Amino acid sequence: MPTISVKRDELFKAIGQTFTEEEFRSLCFDYGIELDDVTTERVLVKTAEGESAETVEEVHYKVEVPANRYDLLCLEGLSRSLRIFLGKEEPPVFKTITPSAPERMIIDQSVLEVRPFVVCAILRGVNFSQDSYDSFRFTRQITSKHLQTPYLGFHRHTRS
Repeated sequence: MPTISVKRDELFKAIGQTFTEEEFRSLCFDYGIELDDVTTERVLVKTAEGESAETVEEVHYKVEVPANRYDLLCLEGLSRSLRIFLGKEEPPVFKTITPSAPERMIIDQSVLEVRPFVVCAILRGVNFSQDSYDSFRFTRQITSKHLQTPYLGFHRHTRS
């Protein structure tokens, strides 16, 4: 099963609640995932403009997730799932829409033998911070490796 590493404080902030290590381990068990390991990492943090930086310890949780739950491979997906499990929010309702100007995905004929099914999605109104973009890229790398696919595309698209 894949294991992801998330910063504990960011995870707790995203869940909207703090836990002791044992409480979080129990929550993971109840949800069907496992807190595999807890590590600390020293990071250099700049305190303020013109001031020197200080070293702080950052706690990382290594969480083992089921192989079929790609939505749990990032901080955002894991925290959303745990908020729903804890009753802090309702499950999202996703819907497809027919855009006024449909996009078109063109698949080269040579791909059919290797990849008979292809899925495409366009997400509008999504804003990435540097951390969420890095998390998304990491998730894509894990998913690509796990599915043994050479590439999952992500492109910023602007309509002219």
